[in-house]
Parts: sequence; C-alpha cells; structure tokens
Amino acid sequence: MKKVETIPDAYARLKEQGAIAFPEALVKEWLSRRGVRVPLGGVAKTAEEALRIASRTGFPIAIKVSSDRMLHKTESGAVQLGIRGTGELRRAFGEMRARANDAMRHEGFEGVLVEQQVPPGVEIIVGLQNDPHFGPVLMVGTGGTLTELIDDVAFRMLPVTKKDVREMIAGLKGLPLLKGFRGARPCDIKALEDTVLAIGKLGVEIAPFMESADFNPVIVSADGAVAVDAKVVLTAEPHPALFKHAKPDTRHMNAFFDPASVAVIGASASPGKIGNVIVDSLVNYKFKGRIFPINPNRDTILGVRCYPTLASLPEAPELAVMVVDLADGPALMKALAARGTHNLLVVSGGGKELGGARETIEREMTRLASELDIRVIGPNCIGAFDGTSRFDSFFHSHERLLRPPGGPLSFITQSGTWGCTFLEAAETTGVSKMVSYGNRVDVDEGDLVACLAADPDTKVIGSYIEGLGSGRKFVAAARDAARKHGKPVVVFKTGRNPRSATAAVSHTGAYGGTYKVYEGVLKQAGIVTTDSFHELFAACQALALQPPAAWGVEMLAANVLAFQVHREVLTRPFEWKLTRGRPRQASRTPDDTRLRPGPQGRVNTSASIRATALSSEGTRSSKPSRDVASVRAAGVHISGKWPRRRQGFRPPPSQRHPVHKVGDVTSAAAIPPRGGTEVETEPVFH
Repeated sequence: MKKVETIPDAYARLKEQGAIAFPEALVKEWLSRRGVRVPLGGVAKTAEEALRIASRTGFPIAIKVSSDRMLHKTESGAVQLGIRGTGELRRAFGEMRARANDAMRHEGFEGVLVEQQVPPGVEIIVGLQNDPHFGPVLMVGTGGTLTELIDDVAFRMLPVTKKDVREMIAGLKGLPLLKGFRGARPCDIKALEDTVLAIGKLGVEIAPFMESADFNPVIVSADGAVAVDAKVVLTAEPHPALFKHAKPDTRHMNAFFDPASVAVIGASASPGKIGNVIVDSLVNYKFKGRIFPINPNRDTILGVRCYPTLASLPEAPELAVMVVDLADGPALMKALAARGTHNLLVVSGGGKELGGARETIEREMTRLASELDIRVIGPNCIGAFDGTSRFDSFFHSHERLLRPPGGPLSFITQSGTWGCTFLEAAETTGVSKMVSYGNRVDVDEGDLVACLAADPDTKVIGSYIEGLGSGRKFVAAARDAARKHGKPVVVFKTGRNPRSATAAVSHTGAYGGTYKVYEGVLKQAGIVTTDSFHELFAACQALALQPPAAWGVEMLAANVLAFQVHREVLTRPFEWKLTRGRPRQASRTPDDTRLRPGPQGRVNTSASIRATALSSEGTRSSKPSRDVASVRAAGVHISGKWPRRRQGFRPPPSQRHPVHKVGDVTSAAAIPPRGGTEVETEPVFH
C-alpha cells in the first residue's frame, strides 16, 4: 500500500503554496483508508494517463478538475459526466484541461480526476463544519446541488456515536427515498450509517485544519454508499484545541442566591430609581440577610443605614450589587477583592453592545474576575431571584412585577424581559431560582446550569437562549444535569432566521451558527427544545410536577405537536404503537391499554395530541428512569387500563395508575410494562 500524506503535513504544504482546499483525490485517499467507498480512478495530467485509468475502471467515466483552488466545480464547468468511449474521453480531457488553465492560469491545477461514474441512487450530503458555538459538527441531509433549497439536514456535535448517526438519518424528510419510494429498491441504510460514522471520525482528525467540508453527493443504493465528491476548505490557521472546553465553574455561586450580606453600590433614596427598587426588595420583602446601601450623600435609605464607600462597611459583604456606571466596574472589583468579597452582580448596562471603550471595560472585568477570584453575573442584566431566601435584585417594583413563591422551577435567561415573563407565569407553580445573566463577562449558561443541577430545590431548569458563550460547556452541563442529577433542561432558542448563504464556500458552511445546528446538538445532548415561550413554560411545569414513572417506563402527554420519550434512557427490543387503535406491529400488543381525553384540563392550543408509551425490554424494573429528554407541553387528562396478562391477574393498588391533577396538567403516573400505545385525539376545551 502506497504511503499517503498525513493531514498535518498536507496542510502545511498546501498553505505554503497558497491553497484554499485539500485536493479531492487526496481527501478520497483518506476516506478510503477509513473504510469509505469512493469511485475507482486517479488523477491524470495527460490524455494518455486518462486513457490508462479508464482502461482500469471501465466506462462510463466522470472527469473533473483536480485543484486546491477551485471550490465550485459544477458552476465553473469543471465536471463532465457520462463519457462512454476513448475518443470522447480524449476530447473531453483536452477541453477540461484547457478550461482549467484559462480559468486558473495554472495555479493550483493538479490535473484531471478521472473516475468510474457511479450508478444513480439517492443523493445524500455529509458535511463537516467548525461551528462558532459548538466547534466541530457533523451534518447529514438530502443532498445534491439543491441542498439549501430542500433544507433537509440534521446536525450533531463531533465526535458522534452510531446512535447519533442513526437518529440523524431517521429524522430526515428524505428517509422514504432511502427506504424505497414508489416501488424503488430500498437503499442500504446500514452502509450509509457506516459511511457517515467514518466521515465523522475523519472530521475529528481534520477539524483543526478545516473550515468546512462537503461530501456531496454520497450516492446510496441497494448496493451500498459511495462518496462521489469531496471538498474540504482549509482554515486560515490550525486550531488544535477545538475539542477542549472550560468545565462549568460553580465556585462561590451560592452567594448569588442566598447571601448572608449584600452591599448595594449605587443605592438611591429616590422612589422608582433602580438603586431604590433593589433596596426596597431586600428590606421589605422577607429577605433575611444583612443589607448595606452605599451612597455617600445619604445617612439612611428606607430606614437602613447608608455607608459612603465599600471600605467603610463594618464587614465584608458576601455579595455586591452594582448599579453605578459600568466604567467603575474594574475599580470596584479591586476594592471587593481587598475586602475579601467574591461575588459581584452587575445590573448596570452600556457594555459591549455599545462597542468601543465600553467593550474594553468588559474585557478588563473578565480578566479581573479570573485574576481576583471574583464571580461576576452581568453586566446588562436584571440579576437574580431566589424563591426560598427571597433574595431579589430585580429593578422592577413589586407593583409592576409579581414575585412567585418558592417552587421546583429554575430559569436562566439572557433577556431580562423573558425572565420577568417566566416569573409571572410561575405564580402558582413557584420558582426556586431565576437568573438574568446579560453579557456574561464571567458566569455563563454552563456555570449556571451546573449550579442549578446541584440545587436541591430545583427539579427542572428552563433556559432562554439568544446565543451561547461556550456551546460545548453548556451542553456538558445540561447533559450532566439530566443524567447525573435527574433534572431535565428545557430550552427556547431564538434567532432562527437562516443567514444569507451567498458567500458560503460550501453547502455545510452555509448553515454555520444557524438554528439547525443548535437544534441537532441540543437534541444530541438530551435537552428539551421548544418553539415558543408558552411551550417552554408548559414543558418546565409538566416535567417539574410529573411524578417519577414506575417500572422503568416514562410517559408524559403533550397538547402541542407531539409527545416524546427520551430514547437514550430506554432499551427497546419491544415497542408497540397503535394509531387510532390499530397495531402497527403485530408481534406483541397489550390486550387493553387505552388513552382518552378527559373532561377537564385547560389546554393552550387546538393541536391534536400524540402519546406514546415505550417499555424497557418488556420487563419490570424496580428502578424508575427519571430522565425525560423531550416533551412539548401538557394540559390533557390521560388514563389507562392494565393489559390482561393472565386470568385473575391484577396488580396491587400501589402499582396501579394513580392519576394526578396538577394545575393545568393531569398525567398518568405509570404505564404498564410491555405496553405501549399511540393515539391521536382532540383535547377538550372549556
């Protein structure tokens, strides 16, 4: 076997030559050595070499320019298919070489790639990309030249597992094409899965040296999967640490929610001002900690003694809340460090969103946070609220904004407005903790999720996201929250409009930073994704109030779109589904398991519901699974009956179906083992 140039060596050589992409023939060598089928062929610099290659591969032949500078070959006329004879090949080779020389002036031209033409099949695109939020990701979609137009793609964060790949393919709208559409032979989906997994492994190796990559199309048929085309765009500089990310940092985090003492920097005696509203919330609404308003022009505010400076305080405050100009932030952090304070909550705005010097201030605060061991939430936020300790730094008066009682829900948000909306929606359910973190100069989403995962009062973590500071850190924290602590994370991500792909150098690159990437990665991590704030809150409420399922079965009902069970926590050799009472799989069905809408239960939409119960290997399990990873909303009455397993069998009362009414949510606490039904019905309104 001939020696093939390594990825790092090829990158170094090509960058010296001014290349912008790895040559296709070289990429296909790498693919072939990793078990991916590629067309038989080679690079020819003369017509005679092209004829020798054709004699080895056989006709029909496809030819294309081999270059490290040309990215869009089809648009440049650098691809010709269906060549069926030696004379036609000689003529086409000459035209192709002349066209390449005219267009490229010999720069980057390595010859003409002569390959056996692969028979038609279903065209799939497989892509790689260094996403700005999550780093290296893998894409699979319905492929060909119309990839962006069809917009049928799925993403996962690298590295991926076989399960990830199967879910990506299973979620494509084009899946019926692979299964055999309108009488066509079914494709070898297993071969496609193996191909995608191998490309994912190549992606892990090549990620530090690439910007994006397209393997488009991968032609799939009953005979297997073949990567027909390969384009890998070089990155400007290698990035060797793409898979490394900071671990969630929960140092000193509890002081943001239950501080023993609080200093309000910029406290005001003027009603309605931010510094006055915060002091009022701390003094008059059941917060038990010591309060130190700092204002050099006042002796008291709301009956509490004022202090002129931080240095004049009788003790070091556990937390400082800053409402003065952000420009004072760095000096304040140094003063806090001198007093031994480790927590600063910056309500002040006017940071990097204004650019220029204000952005420089934020960078300096980030540096000082690490250097001085000070945790900072903000700036440009409304702060934090704790339903148990009643700590409250919101600058909305209690007449304007409801503060709910303590409860099982926690919520983190980049937007203070959505945080206020969540608090008011949780008037009945209650809130454990709510944090608006703003511009995140230090504490970010990952730190907060890790902190709330360890909070005994929190059962579900909701999150409103505009963007992520460290996507991999957030995903790691959310995965641990669900798997290790049994606390689902529910996300509503805004900013879903696709960005312009006009200047994109690859099909995969056109999706950089888009919601498609977020959607796939969040699903991969077992995070619940929702499509509106109302859905977000309803999902949080349902998950918080749903009792643990019995016998290893998870079940929740949805009044919007769909009911889902997190498949990672269930093993499923037996799975039964009934649509309108008719079994889809006849091998094993329950005798009498039904779901019905009840007469009560207010719902938010008129969408029909779909409920599915899946069993764990059809056996009883004494350890209930608690990690429900996806549920849309709740609000319908669901009940069921045990299947009649044998004559005279009836489970004891403790194992029957208790039905719990919780606000707008009524749900079955247990579904029989071996049983699963899927029904569609309309909810009842009142």
